This record gives sequence, C-alpha cells and structure tokens, in this order.
Amino acid sequence: MAFQLALSFHLGFGGYRDESRAKEWLRRSSRGVQDLEREIDGLREYLFDLRYTGEFERLKHDGFIHIIDFAEQYGQPDMYHRFEGAFNTEVDASSQILGESHIVTIQLKMALASIYKGRLHSTEAARLEKEIIDSLSCIEEVANPLVLTIILRLGSTYCQMGKYQEALELQTDAFQRTRALFGDGHPTTLNARGVVASTLWAQGKWEEAELHFLQLVKESESIGGISHPDTIVFRANLAMAQKQMGKLKEAEALERDTASRCLQTFGPDSIATCRVGSNLAQTYLKQGQFRKAEEWLKSLRSCRDEPLASIHPDKLRLFNDLGVAYLGQRRFPEAQDILKSTARAQEESMGLNHADTIATFLNLAEVYYDEGNHDMADSLIKELAERCSENRKEAGLVNSSLDIRVATKLATLLNWRGLWSEAEKLQVEILSTRRETMGSNHPRTMEAMACLCETLGCQKKYEQADELDLSLSLESLNKLQNDDAVILKPLSNLGWAYIEENELDRAQRLLEKVWSAAKHILGPEHLLTGTALGNLASAYALKGMSQEAYVAYLALIEIRIRSLGLDNQSTQTALANFRYFCNCVGYNADSALNNLQR
Repeated sequence: MAFQLALSFHLGFGGYRDESRAKEWLRRSSRGVQDLEREIDGLREYLFDLRYTGEFERLKHDGFIHIIDFAEQYGQPDMYHRFEGAFNTEVDASSQILGESHIVTIQLKMALASIYKGRLHSTEAARLEKEIIDSLSCIEEVANPLVLTIILRLGSTYCQMGKYQEALELQTDAFQRTRALFGDGHPTTLNARGVVASTLWAQGKWEEAELHFLQLVKESESIGGISHPDTIVFRANLAMAQKQMGKLKEAEALERDTASRCLQTFGPDSIATCRVGSNLAQTYLKQGQFRKAEEWLKSLRSCRDEPLASIHPDKLRLFNDLGVAYLGQRRFPEAQDILKSTARAQEESMGLNHADTIATFLNLAEVYYDEGNHDMADSLIKELAERCSENRKEAGLVNSSLDIRVATKLATLLNWRGLWSEAEKLQVEILSTRRETMGSNHPRTMEAMACLCETLGCQKKYEQADELDLSLSLESLNKLQNDDAVILKPLSNLGWAYIEENELDRAQRLLEKVWSAAKHILGPEHLLTGTALGNLASAYALKGMSQEAYVAYLALIEIRIRSLGLDNQSTQTALANFRYFCNCVGYNADSALNNLQR
C-alpha cells in the first residue's frame, strides 16, 4: 500500500503531484527510486488489448452491463464543476508520464469530455475527442475498435452542438465499419446502430429511427433475451420513436411492458426505471389520461416521498409529471405544492437556467393561469423569459441549456399572455433551429412556422404572417399524422384573430385551409375541426357570403349534435350563433333546424 501511495503522489494520480510525500511513502515501503522507475516504465510499455474477445461476448450473454458514461452518473452542474478540475489534473499527469496514446490517458480524456458535455461546453468536448482520435491514428483501426467508438462519441457531441448532418455522416460511416468488422449480432455493432438511430431521432427522422430500433430489439432479444438491459433500453427508445409518429397506443403497450421488465431487471430505484416510468407517464398525459398517469406515478417508489435536492434529476422529472397530472385534473393546490417543491429541488441541484427547472416553473405558471391567478402567472412567465433570454445571448438556442421543446412551451405561454414581442424573438430562433436541423417540411418545423405565423398576425404584421401562411400549403398539411395536427391550432387561433381585426379575406383563406386539413387528418367530428368550421362560418357571415355561412353553420350543428349531444355547451353555442345569423339575414332558423332533426 505504501508503495502504491508513493507511485500515486509521484504520478499525480488520484490527486496532485507531490514529490516530498512520494519520497516519504517510498521510504515507508522499504523500496527504492529504481523500483518506482521500473513500475512507471512497465506502465508505459504495457499494451492493452483493445480488441473485443469471445470473453466479452460471453459476459454480454450473461447479462454484463457495460460501463455507464460519467455524465450519466453525475447529472448535476455542481458535480461537473467539482470534477472538471480533478480530471484535468489527471489528464495532464497521465499525458506527461504515460503518453497521449496510453489507454489510461484516453479513458481519462473520455471522462473529461463527458464532463464538458454535461456542462454544455460542447466545443471543448469535441476538441478533446478529436485529440483522442488523432493520438490513436497510428494504430491500425481494424485491430482497435476504440477509434470507431470515439468517432461515434464525437458524432454525439456534434448532435449536442446542433451539427446533425455532420454527426450522422460520421456515425453512419463508423457504424458500417463496425458492422463489417464484427458482424450484425455483435454488441459493439448494436451499440453503433443505436447511436445512429438516436441521431436520426434527434433530427426528427422518426421512420428511419424506428426501423433501426426495430432491428436493435430483434437482434438484442436473440442475443440476451427480452429482459436483458440493452433490450429494455432499445424497446424504450422504439416506443419513443413510435410516439413521435403518432402511434400512441403501440407506444403505450410497449412502454407498459418495458416498465414492468425495468422494475424486475433494474429495481424500483434505478435511473433506467425512472426514465421508462416517466416516458409512460408522458404517454398517458399526451392522451389526456391524467388519472391514469397519476396512479402510475404514485405506484413508483421513487415518486412517493417529498422531492429533495439530493434526488437524481431523472427522479425529479417524475414529480414534474405528477404535477402535470394534477393540473390536468384541475386539482390546483396539489399541483402547486408538488411543482413548487420540485422546482426548488431542481434549482438547488441543477441551477436556475437548467431546462428541467424552467420546464417545471412553466408548468407552475400554467397552474396559476388556469386557477385564475393571472398576475402571478404573468410575473413568473416574464421572469423565465428574461432568464432564458440571457442564457441564449451567451450560447444561442442550440448550445444553451434551454431545451427546444421547453423553449417552444415558453413561447406558447408568452403568446397566451399577449407578450407578442418576446414570443416572436424566441419563435424566430426556434424556427431557424428547426429548419437547420430537421428541414423545412418536417412537422416540427411546420409547427414552429404556424406558431410564429400566429404571433406575427396578432401583432398585425400581416405581410410576414402571409409569407409563412402561404408556405404551409394544404398539400403539406394533409400529409401530417394525427398527432401532428396540433399545428392547426395556432392557425385556427390566427383565423379568429383576423376576424376580430376585420381582416376577413385573410380569415377566410386561412380557415378554409385549416378546416379542410383538420377534416382530413382528424375527422369531421373532432373538436378542432368543429372550431375551425365555426370560425369559418363567422367569416362567411361577416363577408356577406350568406349561403356559404348558412351551410357551414348547419354542418357544424349536425356534427355537434351527433358527437356531443343536444345539451352540450358547444352544441348550444353553435345553435345560438346560427339563430343570431338567421335573424340578421332574414332566414328561418326553426324551419332549417326542424329539417335537420328529421
């Protein structure tokens, strides 16, 4: 032990270099300086076999779980900050004593790169990973899959920087070379395919990602079985891809089964169990099944106690999901309590500007708004907007800690509260990022266009709004899946805003398109379809297009009675609007309604 301590102080491993203490421990060990030098020479000369062997595959078959990345274990910014200095010291010492291409130096640099990524210092992480690749360039790649592994990591770093195309090119090439080297069923190939699938998912290429995840599930099940840790992860990711494609029922069934296997394989307190559990809860929430989401979350042991700062960030997300479940059931006091305590814990552990912290505060703002406390909602939304603005000024939207989905929700809330200018600035950034990463015809890009179009129109910036409106053609809207029809809501809202501003030609053009697309995607009886049709009837009436308005009103009433019943509030509103219209233009409303009932 004394000799090992002498070696550590001499090299600077596990702390700082201290020759005086190295000599002291060397004296206690009864060994000499020559012994120390021989030990160091042995470390320098030892060549680690970096090739995967049959032994590794045997371990994999037996359920061996590969090493989890450093960033997965320490998700809090203060942890990253504390460990960054220590790892820098270790890297310097190892580089000087053992050399840049030694496996110990490489592993330390990889850990340091993970810390940089965790702190969102992606450029530094990419620089370090390129350094590692350069230091290994002298080694024949066929015999050293570590090079391919680091190329895959570099691709993931590019993803974090928003350089999705560069990332995909690097990763696809590394995957094909790994596949040629090891074959389809090898764990290394599975990992490489998984990385490619994740990048496709991040780009919004969900169909392609789904195909990769289906293949991963199939191959992983044949190697390790359906309850193997890797199979569980691949099945969870497959469900996420299906969810984005609108296959909510398939995703829910898969997530339920995966969550059950997670509990059995990893245990109730595992981070993997929390992540899969949160995914299932969000699937319930997405379908409006708030009570079901609540029951599921409360069944998880990680979600039974009060949120604490010491809890892992992924576990804190469960409490955020629970707050949303309460909000969906309009149980405002419970939603407030859980979201406030969760936000405090996230603020302490991850900081004010972390995406998770902001997401929880945004949900809290929704609670304030829905319970009628508009002043508190406005105050909180403005504070969050200012905080996020400063964060984006420093790093830009892609490299800031503000997740683009959180940014989208913030922009929506700013829009709701009539803070048009702040909403517009953020939506312009979101649209630019979506176009760059996903392309102009992707549903998420189209959603960003629709939201910005609404904000511009509400500010009477009609020409700019028209440009976006015209680029969202009926043909492109009709290609949307059911789950993507959320795009139509801001356009329908804008149509009504045009009516209020007497921009009736614009209102007619936009609402005809929205109604036609909603009818095609969601069906004639969907609430959004009916809302668009009602607004369109109003536009026709105000333009003096009485016959078109008459037909639209009657069609809406027929749909409302059939789908909601005669006594429903929406049906009664449609009837009242029709009677008022008929009274204005001299039509007989009762006669028309009697014919309709017959």
